[in-house]
Amino acid sequence: MILSPSTQAEPIDQGHIINGLPHPSFHSLMTSIVLNPTCDFTNNKADNIIVSYLVPAKLILSINNQWQSFLDDLKTEMKEGKENLSHKKYDSVENIIGRLVDNDEPRRYFFLGSLSSVDLPELFADFQQVASFPIEAAKTLAKPIAKINSPWREQLSTHFSGYMMRIGVDRYAGEARAKLLDTLLEPIKVPQN
Repeated sequence: MILSPSTQAEPIDQGHIINGLPHPSFHSLMTSIVLNPTCDFTNNKADNIIVSYLVPAKLILSINNQWQSFLDDLKTEMKEGKENLSHKKYDSVENIIGRLVDNDEPRRYFFLGSLSSVDLPELFADFQQVASFPIEAAKTLAKPIAKINSPWREQLSTHFSGYMMRIGVDRYAGEARAKLLDTLLEPIKVPQN
């Protein structure tokens, strides 16, 4: 299980899900997850707490182009009288959702799941919604409600750092890409445009 309940008596630590630190721009976002490493808290090395805000999974899906395209196709099929998902369509759903929730590679969102005992729906940490607060103020305002368990806590850190450290580079394109494919696929003939 990725998440477990937390008590308010626990000191705030890496991977704690907390309420009470409003997002600087989107005040409706109040639930976040602590990104600082545990050693920052243990050794009093940090002046600020760094958090990533949590966003409901349904909202993330509503802005995912692949998911919206799938829903559009499904609505068309339902208008045509097809009420059941074919195996192919189900596999497509599994592929789209799986790539988002399996956390296989660092990307903008990290899936945390849900925890009904503290009324948390399915959530993603959004690494573009990050803020920093003075630790003493955060300790006063923030209330721990859950925590992400190991090894997912460490995976969250790895994904956050991977997302923040990515570097955009030019890709093989055009003629160079076609030549590369010809070379790698030889003796198979690649279709020409």
